Amino acid sequence: MDTLAFLSSREIVDRTGLTYRYDFTLTYSDRVSADASTDGPPPLLTAVQEQLGLKLDPEKTSLEYIVIDQIERPAAN
Repeated sequence: MDTLAFLSSREIVDRTGLTYRYDFTLTYSDRVSADASTDGPPPLLTAVQEQLGLKLDPEKTSLEYIVIDQIERPAAN
């Protein structure tokens, strides 16, 4: 899901319940919206739904983050 989060510029929360890792090829375009008059691959979110059968629904949720306020080098012994 890290790659999908990077490509979509959004956090992705996996709620599929799938426990295995899968290797697949996804064909998509970086177009924002699908245009029926053009040939070629669909935009990313459409490709995920059509080719993988996964639907991405935007929603607000809580995520855990680690915030580092300060960092220092260890003192020499």
